[in-house]
Amino acid sequence: MATNLLKELGEATGIGHEVVYVIKLHGGNRRKLNMAVVAEFIPMISLKELRTGTIESTLGRNELKARVPLDEFLEIAKVLGCETDFSTGVRVIARGDERYVRLMVYSAVRRFIRSPYKAFEFRSLVKNLPFLEVIYWAAMFRKYAAVHGPRGLRRPAEAFKLAYGLD
Repeated sequence: MATNLLKELGEATGIGHEVVYVIKLHGGNRRKLNMAVVAEFIPMISLKELRTGTIESTLGRNELKARVPLDEFLEIAKVLGCETDFSTGVRVIARGDERYVRLMVYSAVRRFIRSPYKAFEFRSLVKNLPFLEVIYWAAMFRKYAAVHGPRGLRRPAEAFKLAYGLD
């Protein structure tokens, strides 16, 4: 109902909207790809006026911060079809909810997986999980991160590992 209202409002006013998700990667040197960086998940709303062609973007609030290996994160982002931007730091741009929440689940759990074999198995699991399960786990990680901060991700990550046999 709300999406139809937004679509009708956009057609009436000549303003289109798009939600783009930006993942900023902080704390790393681009020359060392195997190091861990902090991934910061931020939704961004782009409003484009169709008559004049101007674009206004507004960043949302930070939803989650998690430490991830840079090379693995860029690899899974590429596999999921996200864009990478190296012009101002390292940024990954995800167009679409599914890509964004899959990357969020990957980032929240990856820090707590130590075995390289389990990490490889986890990557294929994140790519193949049903979308509703991914949404559930992403909401769980968002909730725990909002209440407890980045350290609060341990309990839901351990529950994820236990549920899918990654422990």
